[in-house]
Amino acid sequence: MDTVPGASYYPAMRTFLALVLTLVALTGAALAKPPVDCVALTSVPSAPAALIPEAACTVATHPLTATILPDLSFAPPLCYVTTFTGKLTIDGRSTAGFTIVAYSGVSTNTTGAALEPIPPLMDGTGAPRPLISFAAATIIEVRSESRGTVVGQLVSRDTGWGELDLTTAMPKFATERLVVTHATGRLFDGARGEIFFSGDQFGGGGFAKGTLCGPRLKRRVEKTFP
Repeated sequence: MDTVPGASYYPAMRTFLALVLTLVALTGAALAKPPVDCVALTSVPSAPAALIPEAACTVATHPLTATILPDLSFAPPLCYVTTFTGKLTIDGRSTAGFTIVAYSGVSTNTTGAALEPIPPLMDGTGAPRPLISFAAATIIEVRSESRGTVVGQLVSRDTGWGELDLTTAMPKFATERLVVTHATGRLFDGARGEIFFSGDQFGGGGFAKGTLCGPRLKRRVEKTFP
């Protein structure tokens, strides 16, 4: 039986090309990056959080400090712990059932921080209002209260300023910007962002507000805080 030269070649080639295109499509789908979205982190308006001096200085010995903040050093009494249990919402969702703790410390070596002295302000009577600038770092942990497991961690480098209370030598008002440079855990892995914390941090407490962005972050927040 006569056959047309190359007749069997073309179907095979078409099949081969179809397989190649399928593999390319599958590879492209596998390599496609997940969408990045953002969530708001906000203090509950009626629940300020205060910085409590921490003699243990957890931020200095935390495992993430050695790997993410190797250029910084911390020492009491400039170390603090802040508990935000029931005091924060993430993407408008209650964080009830989770303990959120921030371990922070003022850096004792500020080389390269570009911090400059701030001239004192004057009140209405002409008395000086001394201001200070500072550099710090914070590690924030989100822990499930029922399971006792850490579901997310944030590491930030912080800068801020405060107005000193001359009777206590402590800031009576302070504001700082926490720039999130590293994140871990199923909740925050790959997230970045910034958080502002302002108020009477060493007394009645302050309030936090900021934004975190990361791959499918809204979905992860929704699954963690239903």
